[in-house]
Amino acid sequence: MNERQVTSGFVRIRLIALGATLVLAVAAITVGVSIINGKATASEGSATAFPTNAKGLSYGSCAFTKTPEEEPDLILVEADNGMVGYCYRKDLSPVPHGPEEAEALMEQSMKGREIPVYTSDGVTQIGVFTSGGSDSEVTATSADGTIVKKVSNYDGTITTTVTKPDGTVTKTTE
Repeated sequence: MNERQVTSGFVRIRLIALGATLVLAVAAITVGVSIINGKATASEGSATAFPTNAKGLSYGSCAFTKTPEEEPDLILVEADNGMVGYCYRKDLSPVPHGPEEAEALMEQSMKGREIPVYTSDGVTQIGVFTSGGSDSEVTATSADGTIVKKVSNYDGTITTTVTKPDGTVTKTTE
């Protein structure tokens, strides 16, 4: 191998490295522009960016989010029919506005709630996702701080534990 072949080899390696660097730079700029233009969103303080649909709703998996506020509007699920789609966050995790509403929501969950599953457009329904049902446990905290926990036991009974903000605990079995 002569000096000219060695120099030529180094030049090729440098050109390949330069080309790879340019490709990575273009990819980073494209992702940055997509985020700035609203094609992907991230919750403030979150490193997770989600794509958005035509209605401006974010969609994706909440596997890497740390808090509910970081979750996308449409959350990735597998429907009962095996199709993969998205449920609205508000349908998966409704917030009760009092003890009575928390009780009603838990009753629904103990029996099993069917939640619509959509494509990423948030409009086209492709199935349902069943949340809860037998052998399940549901806990909810109402706006006043009351914690209601319901456990569907293997024998079909439901045990309800209500903990009031003052520490009073009531337990019943149905």
